Amino acid sequence: MTQTPSSQTAAPPLGMTPLIVLVAMMFTSQMAITIFLPALPALAADLDRSVDAARLIIPAYLGAFAVAQLVVGPLSDAYGRRVVILAGLALFAVASFACALAPDIEMLMIARFVQATGSCTLLVISRAMVRDTSHGAAAARAMAYLGMAMGVGPAIGPILGGYLMLSGHLMDFSGWRMTFHATGAIATIVLVAGLRVLPETLPPALRQAPRIATMAHNGLRLFGLRAFMGYCLATGFAVAVFQAYLSGSPTVLITLGGLTTEEFGAYMLAAPLCFIAANLFTARIVARLGIDRLICLGSTLLAGAPAALVLAALAGVDRPWVFLVVAGAFSIGSGLVVPTTLAGAMTAVAPSMAASASALAGFFQMAISTLATLAVSAFLHESSLPTAIVMTIAGVSMVAFFALLVNPWRR
Repeated sequence: MTQTPSSQTAAPPLGMTPLIVLVAMMFTSQMAITIFLPALPALAADLDRSVDAARLIIPAYLGAFAVAQLVVGPLSDAYGRRVVILAGLALFAVASFACALAPDIEMLMIARFVQATGSCTLLVISRAMVRDTSHGAAAARAMAYLGMAMGVGPAIGPILGGYLMLSGHLMDFSGWRMTFHATGAIATIVLVAGLRVLPETLPPALRQAPRIATMAHNGLRLFGLRAFMGYCLATGFAVAVFQAYLSGSPTVLITLGGLTTEEFGAYMLAAPLCFIAANLFTARIVARLGIDRLICLGSTLLAGAPAALVLAALAGVDRPWVFLVVAGAFSIGSGLVVPTTLAGAMTAVAPSMAASASALAGFFQMAISTLATLAVSAFLHESSLPTAIVMTIAGVSMVAFFALLVNPWRR
């Protein structure tokens, strides 16, 4: 009997050890996004630039991350998973050390751009390897573990960066450079582990030649897959809810709410901790409830919590604790939705297109999140209402695309 794309796998299931290595790779790539943030003022002063100029290394990273995914995915579909993900991790490690040694902001920007290119490889190929080796509930369970790394990495990054700054000062060494040295060292350790235990999950018979015409054809095929696009866009808007929250939270909690920077850090831990807990729950329960039921359950929180924040802001109940409760609620919803929509998107395509599909899904996440953060920045903030509106629009859009394109009720 011919298998459908949702039931095909290219290789035997991943063992626990390779999965742990993939989680470590995901953690390392996500930690790199935030580990240097506590050192940003020191970085600017050391390189004789303004903080605003130094902050440009953030969009440089995100921009490279978004664009490089569209190249990395097809390369992996052509040459296999193992060689591309290990090469990407090696590039990430070397670029991290280059960031640490950068003599000026221009060289740091270039090194950061290369670092993001290697980092995106870890995200794209780890998802593709899960698709190669599992489908349905098993894929959602593995995606949940990867999702935990996506939540832990950005949360741990600033804390680790703060300790590294302190260590750097004690050793009379530039603290911001320590953050990049540490990132490179961690990436090197994970690379050694990957060389030892990661298998190849895409057999040569399923690979596709890296021709431009083939890549364009695959892209058009992906756009034409209704279920894939539904899951893909649902993932993008679900992530955009969180990114809009991150973009607006400093203004809402510090400028308007009066929190100190230390209190703000404690508040910001609530969302990733709830996201991680929901991912653990998803990994345990998805085989029983199924992907689509968990998405429906999570979407009520993902769209409903920001809508409640809109009502609270309109009613004048605009307190930091309200923002905290809403963050916890939508993060639980996100922990139910993100791994399951990712699994749904990846299992809606054949293994030979898994990396291209992962790349397109990642591109949509980054693009939609960028639009959401720009929308938050465009408003004049006198309350939490602007941030809440953008979060609500993203949450409702997630529900709409899932319902219209995936249409689980007719299955």
